[in-house]
Formats: sequence, structure tokens, C-alpha cells
Amino acid sequence: MKEVFWRILLAMLVLTLPSATARAQVAGTCPVPRTPLHTMIPIPPGNGPVEQIALETIHRKLMDGSYRAIGFGDSNMGGWPEAMLSHATGRPTLNASVGAGTQALLWELEAFDFSHLKPEVVVLLVGANNLNLPACDVYWGIRTDVDAVHKKFPQATIIVVAILPRGENLMQADDKINEINRNLAQNAGTNYLYVPAHDAFICDHKTPCNLYQPGDNFHLNRDGFAILNRMLSDRLR
Repeated sequence: MKEVFWRILLAMLVLTLPSATARAQVAGTCPVPRTPLHTMIPIPPGNGPVEQIALETIHRKLMDGSYRAIGFGDSNMGGWPEAMLSHATGRPTLNASVGAGTQALLWELEAFDFSHLKPEVVVLLVGANNLNLPACDVYWGIRTDVDAVHKKFPQATIIVVAILPRGENLMQADDKINEINRNLAQNAGTNYLYVPAHDAFICDHKTPCNLYQPGDNFHLNRDGFAILNRMLSDRLR
């Protein structure tokens, strides 16, 4: 049994290593890690009520509908209304966010049966839940998500949305977020497109900001999602 366990673990580690495309595109400040980072290993989301509701909702929608686009990512993606997201992509879109970090997205791709879906577009808004870790770890976690999505849906155009500002005066982890986004922007174009949405949500670094929910300097309101919608729609065109 131990031998089988270690073989499975080794296979998971190999699958999460950067692809040849990723290795060929090394961001100046984030060289390819020699071993898989924590952000590059599949880990299920928490087992709290919010996560369980999200998982049950995704499972139900996968059984009920057929979609031509999918959104994955953190709780900001989870709050993006499906009708707005569908309008932005120009396609019926499944919001499949589990509201967690890069590891949970990797887990989700294997845990759910997406085999009947052939999405033309996949939108990723992820990484904000990993900001307790170094910037390059977060960057490679997102890049590993991109590779995993590309493997699962090779026909899809993958869109990566920048990590957005957060916290008091929208300055929390500002240097780290900017470094991650800079690396994402530098390496976009081959296997993903990039939406540089960060600066549209700075609000002159003053909170409260009318693009975020009241008393919340992280989760967008409908006005904030309207801006993301326009930027995503423009990028797809």
C-alpha cells in the first residue's frame, strides 16, 4: 500500500511541474522552481458551509447544463454573476469557482467530471488567496493552473485576470500583487491571454471604494463586475 501511495504522489508532482511552454517562458523575476511549490500541488478547498455549497452548486450545474465557457477561481470569481460573465464571454458560462487558492483549482479539475464540456473560453481569477506566500510562488501556482486548464480543455482560449487591489486604501500586499501581475503580463500570449484589470480598481488608494461591497475592501460589487465585464469582453475581441 505504501508503494502505491508514493507512486500516486510522484505522479501528482510530475503533473504539476511547469510544462515545456512554461519552462520556455521564464519571467525575469520568477525563474522556474526546481521542485513543485505548495501552490502547485492539488489540495481540496476547506470543508466549511460556504465551500460545500459551492461544490454542490457546481456539481448540480454540471449535471443540468451545457456551457461554452467556464470561470474558475477565488471568491471574487465566485461573486461574478453568471449572467454578467456570460454576457462578457458572449457564451453560456458556468461559474465554477470554489472560492479558494491555486491548489483548489487543480483539485477541482480532477475532482469533477468536465468531460462532456468543450468550452471555447476559460476565465481564471485566482491567486488572491495565496498572498501569504512569496510572489513567485503565487505566480507559478497560477501558471500551473493555466497548464492544467490547457490540458483539460486544449481547445479553449484561457484568459487570466490580474489579481486585484485589496485591503485598507487598497494597499494590502501591494508590492507582491504588482510583482505577480507584472510576471503574468510579461509571459502572456502563448498559452493564455491577460486582462490587466488591477489599476482600474485602485480608487486613488482611498477606501471605501464604490467598486467594492460596503465594509469590504476585497469583494467587488455589481459596478466593479461591470468594469471587469467590459475589460474581459474587450480582451476577447
